[in-house]
Amino acid sequence: MANYNLSKRTDVYIQGEYQQVTGDSTYSILDDAFTPGTQAPSSTSR
Repeated sequence: MANYNLSKRTDVYIQGEYQQVTGDSTYSILDDAFTPGTQAPSSTSR
């Protein structure tokens, strides 16, 4: 996460996340990466 103040009343911030699932396949939803706040898990391990 990064935060930058443009003025006394205005600032901007950016936040990112990266996730990779590793290990043996279990053929379940746990095989896919999932980021909270998204609609659905990724269709890949990343």
